[in-house]
Amino acid sequence: MKVVSNSSPLIILYKCGKLELLKQLFELILIPEAVHHEVVYNTKDPQQSEAISRCDFIHTHPITTQQVAFSHRIDRGEAEAIILAATLKADYLLLDDKRAQQEAKLYDINFIPTFSVLLKAAEKGIISDFEAVLTNLQQQNIFLSRELNLAARRFLNLT
Repeated sequence: MKVVSNSSPLIILYKCGKLELLKQLFELILIPEAVHHEVVYNTKDPQQSEAISRCDFIHTHPITTQQVAFSHRIDRGEAEAIILAATLKADYLLLDDKRAQQEAKLYDINFIPTFSVLLKAAEKGIISDFEAVLTNLQQQNIFLSRELNLAARRFLNLT
């Protein structure tokens, strides 16, 4: 299975201590150079840089073209992730930004938001205490809409 990731899923999963979920769910994650630069060099958190650099299941992959016109304003990492996913015909692209998701749709790329990765891990029993993960996300200032939070709890029978 080919899975490409943008930076936000890596950062969010690192912050809530669940980066290893990616290995358990997908085995290998490919990231373009711009995403690698963002999560390793452009961070103010040296522990994040070290943790992501040490992940043997996250591989940086070069992209061959950068001349793609997007209809929405997206950052370089998102653009390169979309290009990489399209070029490799990836099964999934881990992506949270709504504008970038709209671009991915235009290229018929299946994208998965980070929250869905967490839900899938909970559904498979990889996360045993989803309530603790939700609390951890809030403590890290990663907020979910009230509706999404309630829907997840109902889905996992936590209410």
